[in-house]
Amino acid sequence: MADNKERGHTSDKASRSVPKLESSGKREQILEAAIKVFACKGFYHARVEEIAIEAKIGKGTVYEYFKSKQDLFQEMFKYIHNLYLEKIMADIEKRYTFKEKVSYILEAHLRFILEHKEMAQVFLAEHPPLDDDFKKWFLDLEKQKLQFLQNNVIDGIKRDELKDLDPSLIARIIAGVISYFGSCTILNGLETADGDLTALSADTIELLYSGIGQ
Repeated sequence: MADNKERGHTSDKASRSVPKLESSGKREQILEAAIKVFACKGFYHARVEEIAIEAKIGKGTVYEYFKSKQDLFQEMFKYIHNLYLEKIMADIEKRYTFKEKVSYILEAHLRFILEHKEMAQVFLAEHPPLDDDFKKWFLDLEKQKLQFLQNNVIDGIKRDELKDLDPSLIARIIAGVISYFGSCTILNGLETADGDLTALSADTIELLYSGIGQ
């Protein structure tokens, strides 16, 4: 049966110990194959048989780990998202200041979306009906990511990097900026060179710091 435990907590403690995925085994093998097939064909045109062939296993083996194609799609999304969180959480500890951390988060977010753009487009355009457990997982994860930003804002205020303003409001503004650029990348096909992406992230965060007033 599929392991449906929620992964990818982004609380302050989780920033230092993101749960690791299975490093090997058929479940991960199937998920990696699903990424390729769903990204290429979309959810409705992809067939479980094709995913099994891509994974070099029998079709029946897929159903030993996943209840249905919908279940596989949802677990695949969790798998991709956990890869995203593992990457960010592993590298963010190398940044000290709040500005460095937030600039890195935006840049890493855009890089990851560019790497998985086809899958992101599939999820936005033609994902299947999502079950209640998945919706709860997704909403909880968004709250945890926002809390992670807010915790870093609070730390920045304590270190006198930021003005003593509402940490929740600051975190929501930053989350909105990250979400906007991510959506532009997915929907509008934003393409940029590595250096430009780094500069875009740095300039965006600098603008947030300095504001737009005279």
